[in-house]
Amino acid sequence: MEALESFHGHLGPYVVIGAKMGDEAAARLGFKSISASAWPWSARTTPRKVVSLTACRWATGATYGKRNIVLTNSPSIRVRIVDKETNRGLSFRLKANFQEQMKKWREKKEDVTHQAELTCKMDGGEIFEIEEYIEEIKP
Repeated sequence: MEALESFHGHLGPYVVIGAKMGDEAAARLGFKSISASAWPWSARTTPRKVVSLTACRWATGATYGKRNIVLTNSPSIRVRIVDKETNRGLSFRLKANFQEQMKKWREKKEDVTHQAELTCKMDGGEIFEIEEYIEEIKP
């Protein structure tokens, strides 16, 4: 968590979520290069949720400069990470019960660093649903 805090500047649950997504993708896909990492965005999404993208970038090596991150509209947070060599991908979506837990933390005005620590202790399976897929190659 210290390296993540140093990279981002502070800790919170969303930065931990993004790092966990990137780490999970690296472990499952074993990628060396990423073709796309999509981060849906909507008017209802708050800037703190976009923080997850920072950590996902940190964990995967994806950057806007490489043009392997695509930001699109969506009513909910969903991240897709694809290995461009194999076209295998993972789609991440926050679980409803984890979103409810985060809502309770906010209502209790739980310190964001403590929220990050609690999130860090959780298994990825407690935080998000993961679907594997094969990315269709576009001509």
